[in-house]
Amino acid sequence: MTDRQMSAREWMKLIILSVLWGGTFVLTVVALKGFVPVALVAWRLAIAAITLLLICSLWRISLRPLFQCGRRLVLLAILNNAIPFFLISTGQTEIGAGLASIFNSTTPLWTALIATYVVGRETLKGLKLAGIIIGIVGVATLVGPAALAGLGGPPWAMACLVGAAISYGFGANLARGFGDIPPILIATGQCACSSVIVMAAALFTVGPEGLVTENVAAIASIVTIGTLMTAGAYLLYFDLIAKAGATNGSLVTVLIPISAILAGVFFFGETMTANGWLGFGLITSGLLMIDGRIFRRAPRRVPPTP
Repeated sequence: MTDRQMSAREWMKLIILSVLWGGTFVLTVVALKGFVPVALVAWRLAIAAITLLLICSLWRISLRPLFQCGRRLVLLAILNNAIPFFLISTGQTEIGAGLASIFNSTTPLWTALIATYVVGRETLKGLKLAGIIIGIVGVATLVGPAALAGLGGPPWAMACLVGAAISYGFGANLARGFGDIPPILIATGQCACSSVIVMAAALFTVGPEGLVTENVAAIASIVTIGTLMTAGAYLLYFDLIAKAGATNGSLVTVLIPISAILAGVFFFGETMTANGWLGFGLITSGLLMIDGRIFRRAPRRVPPTP
């Protein structure tokens, strides 16, 4: 199945999704004052899983379909959560967040390449490929030359960040292979599986004492991240992938840096630089090329025959 052009409603879902995941960066700063990274991720996924399970219970959605695709769900949890979270955190021990976001923004490109040449599900045409590349260049411009000073980091750290983007690409394609299973069940199964994996890793590395804190602000932040910005965001994400395709859904990684920078402008009084406005224009142009609608020629009207 080839990715189609997204509807206005799907574009709105993509924008909302980017705001939710972009806002995660702001609350993570607060949460890290009370939790180490592995504990933060463990609680984020556990809270998301509990939230989604409660929603399924309230909406009386049966979990039975999940048992028919248990192995696929575990693989999705590993590819979409466990591996990329670990690789990103490892890579960022040597590389700054700005450059890391540039590597992460290549996810749509890897998703499209995997969908075309590995899965064979989509067709990557010239305009869409050009749009993805322009969007990535826009993110690099948006972050600014100062962030690229971290390019002196070790190759293994860069490989970790590239590997995370590739893992997300495989995860996005795998998420489309669940047939008629509702998006909420896919999100619930993935978060449940990944929460068990990461919580086990947290208990092994930091122990039970590393999972608790007296910082109320950190607790409030991680609850918000787990409920709204993980559980809610995944509902949008899997619904978008099911309807608009893996490549279109993964475009959220190009929009996330915009959300993060705009949040800084509105909430912290930061200013947009010339690089910021140029990057915003490039990303917008890239997204319009990927969507393709404004580049289609309007059908010529044939005058009625007298």
